[in-house]
Amino acid sequence: MDKVKNSRNRLTPLLVGILIGLIWLLIFLIIYKVLRNNSLKNVKKLKLDDDLVQELYMGISDDDILLYTTGKYTNSNLPVNYIFKRATKSMTIEDIEFKDNTFKITYDSLDSAIKTVYGPDFEYDLSKIDGSIETYIMLDGKYLLFNVKYDSNLNAYVGTYSKIDTMSDIKLKRELVQAYKDKNINLKIEYTIYKENGKYQICSDSSCSKIEKEVDNLDDYKSKKHVKVELKKASDDVYYFKENK
Repeated sequence: MDKVKNSRNRLTPLLVGILIGLIWLLIFLIIYKVLRNNSLKNVKKLKLDDDLVQELYMGISDDDILLYTTGKYTNSNLPVNYIFKRATKSMTIEDIEFKDNTFKITYDSLDSAIKTVYGPDFEYDLSKIDGSIETYIMLDGKYLLFNVKYDSNLNAYVGTYSKIDTMSDIKLKRELVQAYKDKNINLKIEYTIYKENGKYQICSDSSCSKIEKEVDNLDDYKSKKHVKVELKKASDDVYYFKENK
């Protein structure tokens, strides 16, 4: 009889502990559901063919997506060479002073191009820029390869250049698969990185250093890779890149 009583005494704290654990679990689930429902109320799903959604999606270049696949970026840590490269997409050869095989881009000219791409509120420091950068600018039907650095005395970006036939043989197939808005607009993009060499060579990353497989028809290949891009409205009421996820 005493053994049974002692056994019950030992079980009572255990049962109480289990009951308390279950109560806390229930409370946690209720809180989680309430918070989740409240957060979903602030999220609006957008139609993929919405004019603004399509405008923002088309404003994201293939090079942007290739960069975002290499890591997490925000406006505060974008590579300075990449900022320069993207800015030149909105420039022409008239924006640059050419002499022999050298060039000069004034600070104001590049600043205007950068603000066009990243918005009037974008803050950056390209004073440490130094290296080889392929640009979108074309001269005599060829792209330019700049060896650029910042000259503080001239307050300009200067260096030498050479002409190249193509910027890269790495290609991108992409598709917008989701768009939603909370305080900002978020786009989910499905992508496939590939090269062509008789067949479509599917790359494992943006460097294409490793080929995952070869396919005859790219449309038959279903990618599982996605990138999410968040865009924030700036002071001019236009949406610009904020971060990728």
